[in-house]
Amino acid sequence: MIEENQNKYHNIVVDIYSLYYRAYYSSRHLTHKLSDGTRLVTGGIYASIQMLRLIQSKFLVKYGYMYCVFDSIFSGDAIRKQKDPLYEANRDEKKDPIFCLGFDYLYNILLNFDNRYFIIKKPNSEADDLAYPLAQNSELSYSALFVSNDFDWARVITSKVHLAKYEKNKNRKKDYVIYNQEVFRDKYGFDPEDNTIKLYKAFRGDKPNNIGPGVPFIKEDLLIKLINEFQYGTVDDIICGLNSLSYVTTKWKRNIKNNFARLKLNYNMVDCQQISTENLDDFMFPSVFKPNTLKILYASLGFKIVDDRVDLQKTDNTFFVSKKISRV
Repeated sequence: MIEENQNKYHNIVVDIYSLYYRAYYSSRHLTHKLSDGTRLVTGGIYASIQMLRLIQSKFLVKYGYMYCVFDSIFSGDAIRKQKDPLYEANRDEKKDPIFCLGFDYLYNILLNFDNRYFIIKKPNSEADDLAYPLAQNSELSYSALFVSNDFDWARVITSKVHLAKYEKNKNRKKDYVIYNQEVFRDKYGFDPEDNTIKLYKAFRGDKPNNIGPGVPFIKEDLLIKLINEFQYGTVDDIICGLNSLSYVTTKWKRNIKNNFARLKLNYNMVDCQQISTENLDDFMFPSVFKPNTLKILYASLGFKIVDDRVDLQKTDNTFFVSKKISRV
């Protein structure tokens, strides 16, 4: 397995929703009362900014670029819910106005944050939909690290593009673990490609987005064999070829066929929107460092700053407590 500090990259792409979600729920006790009386969970904003700086210092070369990819927070309502009304029905945070307000504050902060940052957000699109076309961008494809705990993002992995997930490393301590093609294959048993990820999630489902399993309780070794057998095929191809596969028992052939409708739906649900790299440029906004704007935003959140560097420090007692914020 690759050690986390072995490589640095010219470009880093961060799944902001994934990062903010973990920051928010690890620090909900850290709040500040806004001028209109709203008590905002500023801990999620503060921890997100600190984690971005950590990722930048740990993995980015000196003159590299950071790309912050935002979900259009109600994107699932417009597109995927047309296919499955239960899509994201379990995502209570998207119904939480305080969660959404903090996410908007973070977006506005990052737009004014650093001249080496780019902010990417497309209406009616999730960050998952934007990650794959970003990885095809010629400016990123030669050296990039994508940072997300979302399994969908594994489809970006190539010889030059890697994925960082925050999870237990080989020493059983939580940290950023880097996946290249070899590391991913060793762990999951198949190559990280767009179609293999779709096949895996078609069978296993996607619990965070309320997509049920396509074939409940299918054994992992059988699923891996099917994915490798039909690496470039669809679930339709699997159904058509099942009878010729000696390693699939009669029972599992029947189970897979009986669940074809759900498999087909899942395969379509986990597919990314078709967005070209050229079209993505229309939704990529350069961050422009504006210290005065940042001072206003930070002051409204109760953050303290250091001189003109606009570095965050401890805030007032409504925000900062001695309890350590978990890394996300």
